[in-house]
Amino acid sequence: LIHNTNILKFWHLQDRIFKRPIADLRLSLKCMEANKSALHSACADLLVNIVSDHLTETAYMASVCELGSSLAANDCGFSMRVHGFDDKLLNLFLVVLRTLLKFRDDDLQDLPAGFSKKRFDLVLESYRRSCHNSGMKAQKLGSSARVRCLCPGSFSSREKF
Repeated sequence: LIHNTNILKFWHLQDRIFKRPIADLRLSLKCMEANKSALHSACADLLVNIVSDHLTETAYMASVCELGSSLAANDCGFSMRVHGFDDKLLNLFLVVLRTLLKFRDDDLQDLPAGFSKKRFDLVLESYRRSCHNSGMKAQKLGSSARVRCLCPGSFSSREKF
């Protein structure tokens, strides 16, 4: 651990086999509106899905270079992670962040430039199916019920549907 504060944790780690430095950059975007209601939570999940879908080609090219990224909606807003061995990690981080922030405009009535309505409709249908099919397995239904009991502000997939 090189630096440790409430805002930033910075450490250095090398790959155990080839002794290459491993970088892991995480960003937590606080958005209290993201879990205000079941509708807001579903919209946050849908935002993550449409951004991830838009970045599929970029993520594939990055994975060839041993870089990875992930974006997720959580109870505090959104979390973003990029990781890997390459010096282009910051470029990947900026691409993911800029793509996410394209949705920031309050006056936006349509999808931002570069996002197609057809892809949005496909992602929306996929999300609807995943919400509808979420309680099919007893184990997942049980773990979802436990989470809702422990975290009263969380919503089930059925409530989001």
